[in-house]
Amino acid sequence: MGGRKMKSKSSHQFFWDATWNNIVTYCTHGITNAVAEGINSKNRSIQRRTGVYRNFENFKKAVLFYRSGLDPYPQ
Repeated sequence: MGGRKMKSKSSHQFFWDATWNNIVTYCTHGITNAVAEGINSKNRSIQRRTGVYRNFENFKKAVLFYRSGLDPYPQ
């Protein structure tokens, strides 16, 4: 067949498309997902610091403990 091959998007093109969409969304609505990203970052930090949990309930307790501001080693 004489059809043209479709060129696939590179990973850089996907990155710039997503970035451009985020900029347009911010300018249109004035909101970002920065708070959600910050919470996720802190939870990942707790996960790295404490190790692997066998179930979600123990991980949830660790997140609630560390995020509440309690001292893990009281004097």
